[in-house]
Amino acid sequence: MDSEEPTTMEKLPLEIVEHILKFLDAHDRMNCVLVCRKFLFALVRSLPLPKTIRLLYSGCPCHAETNSILLEDELIKNQITDSDAHKILSQCVAAPLTSLTLSNCDFQKVRPWTLALIAQLNKLQRVEFDSCRFSISESMLIRSIFAASFATLTTVEMKQCLLITDKLARSISRNCPKLETFSVSGCKSVSTFSVLAMIETALYREKPMLTVHVEDTMFCAQQLADYMSSPLFCSKNDWSLVPTHIVLGYEKPAVIAEHRAARCVLIYV
Repeated sequence: MDSEEPTTMEKLPLEIVEHILKFLDAHDRMNCVLVCRKFLFALVRSLPLPKTIRLLYSGCPCHAETNSILLEDELIKNQITDSDAHKILSQCVAAPLTSLTLSNCDFQKVRPWTLALIAQLNKLQRVEFDSCRFSISESMLIRSIFAASFATLTTVEMKQCLLITDKLARSISRNCPKLETFSVSGCKSVSTFSVLAMIETALYREKPMLTVHVEDTMFCAQQLADYMSSPLFCSKNDWSLVPTHIVLGYEKPAVIAEHRAARCVLIYV
C-alpha cells in the first residue's frame, strides 16, 4: 500500500480555508491572520469590496463609513496641495460613493482639472461642504462637483462658503428632482432669490417637502412675501407663507411656504 503524505494546512485549497474561517467570530478571525500568510490571504479574499472611504486629512487613522468620503482638514489648517488632492480623488473615482463631505478644507492650491475628478462621482446623493475655500469660480464648482449627480442628489449643504451665491440655488432647483434638503447657511452672498428659486420649482420635485436652511445669509422673510405677492410671480394665488417656530430642543425661527397642491418648503432663517 503506497504511503501518502499527510495533508498539511499549506496544501489546503484557499477556498476551503475561506469556508472554515466563516465559522469563526471576528476576534478569532483576527487571531487566525497571525498564524500564516495563507490565513491572511483567505481572510482578505472573504472581505466585501470596499464601497466606503473616510479620510481624515489631519493624519488620523482611516475609518469605515457606508458609501461616503469625508475629508477633514480640522487640525493642520494648511492648504491641501494639488498632489495630495489628486492622490485622494483618483483613488475614489472608481468607488460607488453616494456621499461627499469636505470640512474646513483649503483647496486654493488645487488645480481646476484636479477638482474636476469629482465629476466622475456621478451617483452622489449627499454633498456637504463646510467652511471650504476654492480657487475656482462658482460656475466651475457647480460643473465639477454637482452637475454629474444632478439626477441623484437629495441633500446639498454648503455652509460658510463665501464663493456661493444665488447661482447655486438656481442650478440645483432646476436640475435636481430628488432634492430634499438644501442648506446655504453662512454663505453671505446668498439672498432671498435662492429661496424663491426653490419655491418656483417645487412642483417639479419628486418629494412633496423641501427643507431649506438660509441662516446667517441675506435672506429676508418680508422680501420673500413681497416677491410672492408680485404680479411677476406666476402662481402667487397658489402659495401661502406662514411664519413659525420649529422646536429642535429650542425654538428655531422658520417660514413655511405651502402650496395648495400639497407641496411645502420649510425655510429655517
